[in-house]
Amino acid sequence: MSGTAWTKQTIRWGFNVFSHSLALDLKTNAKAVIWKGTPVDVQIGVLYSTTDVVAVVAGFDELYLSIVSASRSTEYIRKTVLAAAFTDITFAEWTAASKQHATVSLTEADLNITITGGTISNTQTDLLAVLWGKTKTTGLYPTLGVAGITFEEDGVGPTGLPVWSTSDLNWRIHNGKLQVYNADTGLYHSIAAAGAAGMVAPIADQTGEA
Repeated sequence: MSGTAWTKQTIRWGFNVFSHSLALDLKTNAKAVIWKGTPVDVQIGVLYSTTDVVAVVAGFDELYLSIVSASRSTEYIRKTVLAAAFTDITFAEWTAASKQHATVSLTEADLNITITGGTISNTQTDLLAVLWGKTKTTGLYPTLGVAGITFEEDGVGPTGLPVWSTSDLNWRIHNGKLQVYNADTGLYHSIAAAGAAGMVAPIADQTGEA
């Protein structure tokens, strides 16, 4: 047997509380890319500067990771990390990638979200991951940092049914059905086969889907 066993994708984000720059995935040193319906573990570090970390255990009751639209108008996912799951770390441990303040698991169900309505003309969407928390002493909810995400919508997802993309906008595979686009209705109509042997003919549903 050869090759490497599959492992869940891991993203490592260092959120700098005083930086307004988008945090990069330190596993790739680039913007994180996530497939629809594919589980991901997120390792979180809360940085005070480029040389120090925040004392998370002493300072916060809870941390929250929200996945939101680029306009921040829609929240798709919110994960809460309670203080019992925090780990205080040193900056050296963070940079060595040996420890992190917290780990958040995004499941298949969490990431089985449709953002572009399943259209095959636009399968990539920009999202934001916002880290915020509740402080122990004041009960405030400060933003601790933001990371960028490219969300790839033609992932398989929990149902095992892919949504394929193509440069031809006249058809798509959606929820396991072959659909063709009708310019008159502006909708996609599912195509099925019906009829006895020798008399099989395609039929289209009349309702359509966006």
